Amino acid sequence: MPPPLVSGVSPNEGPPGTLITIRGENLGVDVRDVISLQICGVEMVLTADWISNKKIFARSGQGVGKGDIIISTKSGGTGTSNVTFNGTQLTQILPTQKSAVFVDETHTFLTAWDKHRVVTDEIAADNLLGLSDEDSEKKFPLTKLLEYFPRCSGNVTASNFSPYWYLLENNAGTSFADLKAGLEFLKSRRSSSSKEPLSFVKTNVSTFMECQDALVTMHNKLTWDENQKIMSLDKLNMLLQAADKDADSLFHDIIRRKEKADATRNTLGILNRFKFLFYLPPSIRSNIAKGDYDLVINDYTRAKLLFRDTEVAVFKEIISAGVVCSFMEKLKKRYRSFESHYMKRNPAWECITTQYKWLVSCLFNCLTEHTNREHDEYRYSKGQRARTKSSISITLNSSKDFREQLLGPGVPHAQSQAVKIKTPQRVLFVEELSDLLTEHFPAFYRLGHAYFEGQLLRKERDDSHRAKIEQKQNLNAFKHMIGLVLKTYCNLVRNAFLPESLADLPEETRRAYEGWTLTKAELPSAWLPQCVRTVRQCAEALRNVIPPESEFNNLPQELVFDLRTDTMRTILKQAIDDVSKLNTKETWVLDTNDSSGSTTQLPGMFENCINESVSHLNDVVIRVKAGEHDIFNDRTTQEQATALCIDLVKAYIQTLEKCAFDEPAQDDSMNSDPLLDGSTKMLDGVPPLRRRLIITLSNCHYSLEKIMPRLVETLDKHGYHETNKVMQFAEESFDELDAKLFDQYVELKVEPIVGQLEQSMYTGQFDWSTAKEPMSVRDYIKECISHIVEAHAEVYSILSTDFLPRIISHIVDVVAEEINRLIFSITKFNKNGALQARIDLLAFKLAVERCLTAKYRKCLDEAIARVPKSNQHKDEQKIDRIINQFQQQFKFHLLAFSQLDILSDE
Repeated sequence: MPPPLVSGVSPNEGPPGTLITIRGENLGVDVRDVISLQICGVEMVLTADWISNKKIFARSGQGVGKGDIIISTKSGGTGTSNVTFNGTQLTQILPTQKSAVFVDETHTFLTAWDKHRVVTDEIAADNLLGLSDEDSEKKFPLTKLLEYFPRCSGNVTASNFSPYWYLLENNAGTSFADLKAGLEFLKSRRSSSSKEPLSFVKTNVSTFMECQDALVTMHNKLTWDENQKIMSLDKLNMLLQAADKDADSLFHDIIRRKEKADATRNTLGILNRFKFLFYLPPSIRSNIAKGDYDLVINDYTRAKLLFRDTEVAVFKEIISAGVVCSFMEKLKKRYRSFESHYMKRNPAWECITTQYKWLVSCLFNCLTEHTNREHDEYRYSKGQRARTKSSISITLNSSKDFREQLLGPGVPHAQSQAVKIKTPQRVLFVEELSDLLTEHFPAFYRLGHAYFEGQLLRKERDDSHRAKIEQKQNLNAFKHMIGLVLKTYCNLVRNAFLPESLADLPEETRRAYEGWTLTKAELPSAWLPQCVRTVRQCAEALRNVIPPESEFNNLPQELVFDLRTDTMRTILKQAIDDVSKLNTKETWVLDTNDSSGSTTQLPGMFENCINESVSHLNDVVIRVKAGEHDIFNDRTTQEQATALCIDLVKAYIQTLEKCAFDEPAQDDSMNSDPLLDGSTKMLDGVPPLRRRLIITLSNCHYSLEKIMPRLVETLDKHGYHETNKVMQFAEESFDELDAKLFDQYVELKVEPIVGQLEQSMYTGQFDWSTAKEPMSVRDYIKECISHIVEAHAEVYSILSTDFLPRIISHIVDVVAEEINRLIFSITKFNKNGALQARIDLLAFKLAVERCLTAKYRKCLDEAIARVPKSNQHKDEQKIDRIINQFQQQFKFHLLAFSQLDILSDE
């Protein structure tokens, strides 16, 4: 056997006693074959646990620094190592030494008197099955193990050991075959350990000898004590008590410091856990100094709710701190003073009405500000277009203040063109309007709520009948205020993006929300999703303030629903527009697909356009949040979505027609160039008509068979209804386009063949009544077959093989019908003419017979029967000879028809 070679070690460094895995080749045939194992120059063969000839477990020794791992075997001799192990020195903290951290003394390294001892059970426990974990890419999470197997453990020495836990933790990525091999290894190891106790004795011989020496020493000592007639057990008890007293005095300071450290750690944990409460007094002082009284009240209320029933003295002291109570008492005194000053008035209600008027005025001021900005930007951009390039630069240099108003301060002069891509004012308006409502409406609502719960009224007024009537009237008025604030917000947003939804409002009311310069159609549709997100966030914030059962939630939710529906329509219409322009992006570069033929990038661009639109709609519109309605539960929205999806397919069909039938633009100078004449020339990368037809036919087939099912599946997944109607329309439209392309292509291919057939038949003033002896098949048949093979090659290079029988058979049928007409138009044959005609017809039938339908096969047979037949045997032989010669000459042409088989037309 070759010498051992160590090629891997894991881990590659560690202190003395580290369990390492050694991998390599030829590491011994069995455990007896290994006679030496040196790690960093230290002999550690007694710790070796041989697994296989490629793996050995062992413990590192006292060697420090990098060193080789050398294995010697009886069968291979001394080996070599490609890797090194770095032995580190572990500094042990003795029990009497001080340490800044807690030291776990249960797993110290081997001491001097048991440095040669090895616990084979521990090594075995690390890898019971003898399997490597190199193939395990990912460990099984410990949290999952605790969840699946509660109160269990993967430690084989524990009483609650679970084999399932052990296998998932150590062999989660192991195959079943390897697990079976590991089971056999475990059985063999168990049998070997029971049958060969000598190996255990060998590995622990030093321990046995030390134990024997200790027992001998103890026996001699006990014998001596007995000879001295002293009670050895009493003396031993005295020694143990003395040792215990010395240990207490020795470790007293250490234990005291540990208890102090534990107490400090627990105190820090409590401080961190309840830091909100402990930081409450300084936080309140800071917020009072800043004037943030809302935060003071919120923090104090939160602390009272969390710790009102506490029995902890420290918490009670903080809650009743002087700074908090003094602040609350100061607020109460100020309000009582304010209320006594306005005894005949209701200052709380006046505060609510003033807050309402201020909030509504803020909303309308926001409208005025942004409509003015939009008007200024429109006027500025209109003036920019009217000026020349030189006048633009002059105006920009002399209008710094105006430019900064449009672009914002600090924008360089060279970026003045950024006006074109600035965020539209309507989008900024909706964002600012939503921020105003989100920031101030909750305070207004809570103020009214506190007023009607009596938190802002004196208790002696609650019993007054007049006060109750006034309270009821104020409650109705407050509800009306809330409704007007929300309605104002919704109408302002609707006028900006859904002006048609305000058509039912009185003209005077509707005029209050107007003022925008641009129409909705001039707003880029790409900004609509951003507006929907803003309004949805605002509605969600209002829903957190207003109770769910309140009728005031309906106004924002109806606005969100209408915006989502309008955004869906707008984005799908934009997708329709993008799809209708895809023909301008057609490159006519073919991508070959074995199953679907060759296609261009057009079907992929169509699919990407639809997927992007649907994905965008799903993130912004379709996905339903809490408190919202599914837009597809509305029947009208369902019908609109279905109609728009059908329009998408219709736009794609029209794009395919444009690609197939629209001719590219051509200059007059190019028309005069003779090099560009002919139907096979490409103009600006656009192929000729017949090739465009066949490519579009392939795109049409691929779109119907591959693209449309995937798109319908995507629509179904995102909750669109009636997708079966979309698929039905697509099938009908693609079939109609397919028939149109097919007829046009066949017409283009058949027309030159049929048009030249009669002329070629009578080339050279050929006359069937005066024909000479035939020598071969005539050229008009060969040319006809060559044209058909050319069409076959063109179709085969682009379309899938499923189209070949359909197209070629149609061409062959038309040619066969024309040949039948020409044969029946011949009035007279001489003997040679009849013989020549029969040869031509039989050669044509031999070539295209597999492509003929039953109807036109009969038509060709009638033409053959029309030709007079010779009864002479030598004429039949001549026909066979010429046909065989034709087969040899046109064998490659005939191969094109060998895969086609049209038995009948249905």
